[in-house]
Amino acid sequence: MNKKQQNRYPANHYKNLSQKNRGMTFEKLIERSCENYKILKVGIIQKLPTSIGVQSQNGKLVNPHFKEKSTVDFMGILKGGISIAFEAKETAIETNFPLKNIKQHQIDYLRLHDQLGGCSFILIRFSALDKIFKVEYREFEKMIQECAADNRKSIPIGRFVENSHRCNLVIMKHGLPDFMEEL
Repeated sequence: MNKKQQNRYPANHYKNLSQKNRGMTFEKLIERSCENYKILKVGIIQKLPTSIGVQSQNGKLVNPHFKEKSTVDFMGILKGGISIAFEAKETAIETNFPLKNIKQHQIDYLRLHDQLGGCSFILIRFSALDKIFKVEYREFEKMIQECAADNRKSIPIGRFVENSHRCNLVIMKHGLPDFMEEL
């Protein structure tokens, strides 16, 4: 982009673009991991497309909007017939994960999926720390309840670092997150 083209946009335009695209690199890494899991016959996991609608007015596209609430980012099936559903989230904050980053309908979907016997979890990337955590749905629900009891709007990083069988630091293998390592 040359200087003439750059001058067409307000100074905060590029910051807004990076805000909109936050998480896309993380999701692309997850998609590549999912391709590896398919090759290794661990499972078939796919990124779900977001349904976006656009209205036109006088031949111009206006009012882009989501047609409906999405479920979660990724769904599929694991070897042995186990359904898998998970959400991928990213934060630039080093000290906590803001609960506003995940929507109630996503939590509700993961809860129902878990109740029906599916493998349900959330992958959370702390980009400033270059760390990814896999949190099983039931553990995430406990974290939410702890925040409510303490009147907090975010989960402290220390809660993720405690590492248990339900909240693990994801190991990178060949530059990709191996979030199915324990299977």
